[in-house]
Amino acid sequence: MLFFLRDVPVDAFRRFRGVRVRRNSGGDGLCRTETEKTKMARKNRIHVPNGTYHVTSRLAERAHWLSDPSFKDKIVSWMHSVAEFCGVELLAWCVMDNHFHMLVYVPEVPEEFRLNPSESPDAFAFGMRPAECNTPLWSPDDGVPVDAAPRRPPTGFTLSDDEMVHRLTALYGEKRADAFARRWERLRVKGQHSTVEAEKEPFLRRMYSLSPFVKTIKERIARHVNSTLGRSGHVFEGRFFSGLVENSRAACMASLYVDYNPVRAGMVADAAEYRWCSFGAAHGGRYAESSRNGYARTFGKEWTEARAAIRRAFADVPDAEAEERMRSGEERLRPSQLIHLRVPELSRGAYIATSVTFAAKTRARLAKGFPSASSGTLLKLVAMVDWKSAAA
Repeated sequence: MLFFLRDVPVDAFRRFRGVRVRRNSGGDGLCRTETEKTKMARKNRIHVPNGTYHVTSRLAERAHWLSDPSFKDKIVSWMHSVAEFCGVELLAWCVMDNHFHMLVYVPEVPEEFRLNPSESPDAFAFGMRPAECNTPLWSPDDGVPVDAAPRRPPTGFTLSDDEMVHRLTALYGEKRADAFARRWERLRVKGQHSTVEAEKEPFLRRMYSLSPFVKTIKERIARHVNSTLGRSGHVFEGRFFSGLVENSRAACMASLYVDYNPVRAGMVADAAEYRWCSFGAAHGGRYAESSRNGYARTFGKEWTEARAAIRRAFADVPDAEAEERMRSGEERLRPSQLIHLRVPELSRGAYIATSVTFAAKTRARLAKGFPSASSGTLLKLVAMVDWKSAAA
């Protein structure tokens, strides 16, 4: 991307991340040639409206910093409270000792919140990568013309004060949310409505988008780990992985894969005994209702029917050579068998698809070279699995 700017102080570009400035030798400190936005190392994530994603993130050095039961309880609570704030749906989740999984549905902004009900806002377009990573944030003191760089796109939606306070209560608690409510009420009385809307905007940009949702959870985990252990530095080994999941049998298998983690790791014999996964939580407790609602959306069945289907899948254990036969093309495994295996494509791939058509369309939306290997192997996975099997 090229920006052609004339007579702009070179110092003004210091806040422009990822920009290389070519300066003329005029001696006046002005940039009279183009500036090139360099290729950023972090690729854009794939995003579709009303998309379902399998998210996983692992701790640095694979350290077991999440093993404390009380800390796992906190993480589960954060997942649900942040999901309520962001307006996303948590379909399945599991907190392990050194990583976590989530199956997340990210809906479009509801029509009741849109500024123009007939148009879907473009909030998701800049939400997947925070706006500050793409758009230079100029300071008024830099002397840069207003039209010298693109501005942040409008959110295209807003929330009432009551709805925003409700969301903030889920995120921060009643005390802090009430402080916002009282302040906005005072500003409304004074007629300063634009100030209230301006203070809402940073929160709006964190809603109905996957990256801000996961970022908030990881930030809370990182702060707690560093505070508890008296350390500093990175807590996670890198960016979280998010695979786009086709809304079909693939979503059911992704849900099963997430819930079967503690059994596959040998931590419990039955996933229902592990309260830090959605299947265990659905059997009773604080998050039983929300977990059952997640299964209803994913499986299209009530909890009793969904539980029976999940039990059948957990019992469909393949033999030791099943994966080798699958990858060699000798046999197509059922999705319920696949969850018992350690398949990297399911946790680190760009998408999980049941059809070549969906996989091809998804690959076409990926940035070049991202992901480096998983996209090709996932196309093979479509052919290696018997998606039409009755046990799926």
